[in-house]
Amino acid sequence: IMRYAIHESRRGGDGPLFTTTADAARGGGGGVSLEDTIRALIRDELAKVKPATAPSLVSVTSYAARYQISPSTVRAAIRENRLEVTRIGRAIRIAPDAAILADAPNAAGSKARLLLMAGGKTR
Repeated sequence: IMRYAIHESRRGGDGPLFTTTADAARGGGGGVSLEDTIRALIRDELAKVKPATAPSLVSVTSYAARYQISPSTVRAAIRENRLEVTRIGRAIRIAPDAAILADAPNAAGSKARLLLMAGGKTR
């Protein structure tokens, strides 16, 4: 395995860019090894990249505690489609900043369907 070192020419750039470490030991250039330079560049580039984070989700109980409401209120909002959730198997997870809507997106239609199913009349 041949190791290389970065070489700065003293004659204004007409010398080789890289020299072997054997040449450097003989006084042919010295400097930092190419391997060390590449490692430093890669380390710098990796430090710039932010690691990807998964979106944080909380349980029904944690969400209820955060907003100081009952877990049954949260479950009712989920059941009425007023709170957006993520289901992972049987577990229900909620984005911590999710808001409970005042009415479900199709609230008027679902109320009318419930009245019809219960035998009531709509207007």
